[in-house]
Amino acid sequence: MPQDLDARLGRMLLADITAHLPEATFVTRDDCLFLPCMESWATITRYAYVCRAVNWLIAHNELVPKSRTDLCLASRQGEYDDELNLADRYGPTVRRIVLSQREPFTLMDIVRSWERKSDQHLTQNTRRAATRSILRRLAHDGLIEQQEGSYHWSKVERRNAA
Repeated sequence: MPQDLDARLGRMLLADITAHLPEATFVTRDDCLFLPCMESWATITRYAYVCRAVNWLIAHNELVPKSRTDLCLASRQGEYDDELNLADRYGPTVRRIVLSQREPFTLMDIVRSWERKSDQHLTQNTRRAATRSILRRLAHDGLIEQQEGSYHWSKVERRNAA
């Protein structure tokens, strides 16, 4: 029975990945948690089922683990970039989006703007992780400041923009 459940979960998850994330070069377990086939279960059950489904898909050569977090469809593994550094690769894109934002703005404001513009091969979770890293870098560089969960232009940048 458990193997039958694993197979059913694996097939459902694979169908949802191909249907709902067709452009994604890779997915994470976190992405899988929010696919429609997993929505009806409580969070802890959903996580356990995603783990079982992913393990079954890996064992049956449908998914290929590419890193600690990244999973690639076997049919798309040639498209996966092993040297992918999201913050370096997408920093200019996120910076342009940040520069277009009104104040205050949140991390998810940037992610939603990015989704509408480009890079459809990245999942929302991947965009969120990259944006978080890039915003930290922009704050470190003095472009923006974080206050109570939102971001604002730094006083220096506000003067430079004027």
